[in-house]
Amino acid sequence: MELISRASGQPITYKQISPAEYTATLLDQGWSQDDAHHLTEMFVMMERGVIAGTADGVATVLGRAPRSFEDYVVRAAAAGAWRR
Repeated sequence: MELISRASGQPITYKQISPAEYTATLLDQGWSQDDAHHLTEMFVMMERGVIAGTADGVATVLGRAPRSFEDYVVRAAAAGAWRR
């Protein structure tokens, strides 16, 4: 968040919510019950580190090394991703 905040020049705040709150938000946005549940479970697994391993999928698919998150933020900000 700090990287995006600096790159965009906009303050960003973070509020952790429970999986149930996240699912409810997705349902309020029109997601189906199944899709909301599956997306919530994916984030729960990420938070627990269950799917924290790395693989070479990006390099294989793109034919180049993956870029860092920092590089993504700089490129996205330059392209106007967070302009109001």
